[in-house]
Amino acid sequence: MFSRLFARTNWKLEREAEVSLNYQDLSNPSQSDFQSCNAVSGRGNRSTHLFKPSLNTHTIYKRSNIMSNQKISSLNISSRATRALIEIEACAKSAADSGREFLNLCDMEAYKRFLHVMYHYTLESGKKCSTAAKNINAPDVKELFLHFDEEEALHFRLALKDIQAFGEVPSEEVPDTVEAIDNLWTSLEGRHHNGYLGMLYVYENIAKYVQQDVEDCIKRLGLGSTEKRWLTAHAKEDLEHGQVIMDMLKKHIEDNPTIAVSAAKQASALWSTMMLDIIDEGYQKLPLAA
Repeated sequence: MFSRLFARTNWKLEREAEVSLNYQDLSNPSQSDFQSCNAVSGRGNRSTHLFKPSLNTHTIYKRSNIMSNQKISSLNISSRATRALIEIEACAKSAADSGREFLNLCDMEAYKRFLHVMYHYTLESGKKCSTAAKNINAPDVKELFLHFDEEEALHFRLALKDIQAFGEVPSEEVPDTVEAIDNLWTSLEGRHHNGYLGMLYVYENIAKYVQQDVEDCIKRLGLGSTEKRWLTAHAKEDLEHGQVIMDMLKKHIEDNPTIAVSAAKQASALWSTMMLDIIDEGYQKLPLAA
């Protein structure tokens, strides 16, 4: 694929922008945190054309499945908090654009690599939610994460069964991008719980934007019922989780909107990089910039 040659050629510049993220002090983000989510990941200027620029944030807000029946002015929150919700939705849309490109481009081998990455991505999901709950003081948010602990704990088994259906075993090495996502989650410990909510909102709301793409990918690859369990079951549950997290964010966003936006932007950038790493087998094996 010609675009992959560009991805390799521009490795140093892209890798610095997408993976080598320095986890800033999310409790005191800079004014630039309220720039578009694509500016964080560098997707808007991407020469490979693997990822399309997101729509402007006001359009994204209006088209959101969750907030489609609400106008910005109808929310009983400050303009600063409203802007934060718009930015977070933009981050979810940007991450979904990356997922859509993967679903449209992947072949069977790339899909198998996807399953291995998702296995590692979800392996500790329950534990991470449980750990987060211990650090959260707000009773309703704590209860939510304890509930997620129960539901997320076994998601890795879906990927495991799909991998086994192909006669393979999960890879032992944890992908760099999965480690980076784990590090971002860890960096939120001891900080305001809106950081967790902002990060989770991005990951749990990708599914609502790519439902048709998932169906098309399954049909194009000819995936059987034993080879698509993670993709279908996980996506369905994410639709429910996304709604719950948005409701919680709307309730707590006024308390600390900036940390929610910061976490969401970094989460979106990491997801986009993870999708690119999967579609291009050798991408993350190339040397980092000096």
